[in-house]
Amino acid sequence: MRGRWRCFPVPLRSSLFQALHSSCCWKKSSAPKKITPNAAFYDENTKEPGNALDKLFSSEQQASILHVLNTASNKELEAFRLLRGRKSVNIIEHREKFGPFQNLESLMNVPLFQYKTAIQVCNSILCPETGGKKRKFQDNRLLRKLIKPEIERERFKAVNSIISIVFGTRRVAWAHVDRKLAVLDWQQNECHQLMKGTYISSVYLQEVKQLYLQIPPR
Repeated sequence: MRGRWRCFPVPLRSSLFQALHSSCCWKKSSAPKKITPNAAFYDENTKEPGNALDKLFSSEQQASILHVLNTASNKELEAFRLLRGRKSVNIIEHREKFGPFQNLESLMNVPLFQYKTAIQVCNSILCPETGGKKRKFQDNRLLRKLIKPEIERERFKAVNSIISIVFGTRRVAWAHVDRKLAVLDWQQNECHQLMKGTYISSVYLQEVKQLYLQIPPR
């Protein structure tokens, strides 16, 4: 970004998981949209013209945020600390009166939402806070996926089986299932080295490669 604005990454919960998440999920995003801005560095009274708020987030991020704003109940919205109280009520009322939010900029038309507040809310939806007490949504679909791969419907119909891969801080695993979700084969590797000392990306790469070689060919 240019001028007096500065862009900083949002603090992430798990350095290992988020490193993979960033490198895999956001690989196709353009460079400026790759980093979610930290709202703490914006003037709360700043009035930005046009679609300035939308330009701060990638199209995938915008879709995830709008999905939450347009489908979450009042109780689900209050799971986000910044939306507790009157703000969640205002979102519901605005939605009922004017219909679904079409873009992030329309969030600033909701009472109690200014430019800085809107950015903070968007950030909190993308990266929910964690604490001693974890609040679970009745419908986890709100935050389940940020990116949907572009795959033709014909290819989906032709697929007879799929391989699901899971990366974690303690283990890496994959499962081969058919169209009826019957497990054909699976493997799991414990990654003990990752829990000792400072995290080294090259070590994790070797752990992943060991399991990758066991995945059945297409």
